[in-house]
Amino acid sequence: MSDSNARKQIALSRLLIESARLIRDVMEGHSTSELLPKVNPEVRSGVHAISFYALRHYGRARGIATQLLAKKAPNALFESLLCISVSLLFAENLQEADEAPIYKEFVILNEAVRACSKMSKTSAYKGLLNACLRNFLRNKDALQANLSEFEIHSYPKWWYEKIHDSYPEKYESILRSDKISPPLTLRVNERKTAQTEYQAMLEDIGVESEVIGDAGLRVAGVGDIATLPGYSEGLFSVQDLGAQYAAFQLPLQKGNYVLDACAAPGGKTAHLLERFDLELLALDIDSDRLAKVQENLSRLDLMGPNVRLQKADASVSDWWDGRMFDAILADVPCTGSGVVRRHPDIKWLRKSEDISKTVQLQRKIIINLWKMLKSGGHLLYVTCSVFQEEGELQAAYFTSILDGAERLPALGHLLPPEQDGFFYALFKKN
Repeated sequence: MSDSNARKQIALSRLLIESARLIRDVMEGHSTSELLPKVNPEVRSGVHAISFYALRHYGRARGIATQLLAKKAPNALFESLLCISVSLLFAENLQEADEAPIYKEFVILNEAVRACSKMSKTSAYKGLLNACLRNFLRNKDALQANLSEFEIHSYPKWWYEKIHDSYPEKYESILRSDKISPPLTLRVNERKTAQTEYQAMLEDIGVESEVIGDAGLRVAGVGDIATLPGYSEGLFSVQDLGAQYAAFQLPLQKGNYVLDACAAPGGKTAHLLERFDLELLALDIDSDRLAKVQENLSRLDLMGPNVRLQKADASVSDWWDGRMFDAILADVPCTGSGVVRRHPDIKWLRKSEDISKTVQLQRKIIINLWKMLKSGGHLLYVTCSVFQEEGELQAAYFTSILDGAERLPALGHLLPPEQDGFFYALFKKN
């Protein structure tokens, strides 16, 4: 893995302490996006690597930890440290071992006990941790043989069952896709360069890339993307292939008045403006995230008098001036179940009851936006989810409830591992 040598120069016990605290907080409802920026920059990359790896395999590790402990873990921090340590100990036996932070068994054992002794909430239990880890090393095969299917795949039971039932022939590849770090995919800014032209620029600096889609390049071995040629000049953006399809699914013409209803962080907004000369209103409910849209559009030289950004809630109409839109891109809030490989905390943050709440919000947004769409106009409904409730079932509901709605051919569900999980449904207002 990149930066592995630098990580190993920092004591593993220090990384384990910070990672254990982070994962404890994730299990209490906080996202890694919120937590990682608070980690000391000196150890952040190492904590990122270990905690993301542990979150990908946390279900398996927790299933083993439950067997190792005679009773409930003394506290959440101890459980977090134990699960991380167990996941590191079985790293070398995993199919995806090249993605794992690899340490020698004796190093993991010694450093985990040292980390346990240094935290006030766990120091009294360092003997218990030592015994659990040694027990695992002696009986790892038997312990793993006792795991249930949802624990083996490292997902909550309800999530595993939902994917298994929805995709009986594909569920294993979908659930396995989050165990490996996702590829880095660039979207070339067609207003400034061509796909093959930028690929040649990457080749000149020794960066290998693969052409994917109509504007994408999949690259390998890149650390800081800002060091790639043309970043400051706006020659490219980072965007998964699944997200790049949005700008090709929405039928647009020069001069169309377009609403991007849930725009942040602005990747799809920018792609629309790269492909078409539009008048565009980008909406988002969060002012900080809307600032990110402006930052991205400015770097790509896409801000202009034809582009407006507005902080507003797409589920209500108090922001709307009454002017009808030719087209609406509605990349609505969702569970994020399609992007778990990028955000492995999602599967531990979400609860089964979150789906119905999200579905209701999506319906409120689309029903509200539909009245703002011209007759003959198009609305593209998008989620980064693999759950049917946010995909095909939701699209069927909109077809039945929206006045004059005609569902047109679109991509439907896109499933990992070929790209992140997305759903696309296109509607025309007749």
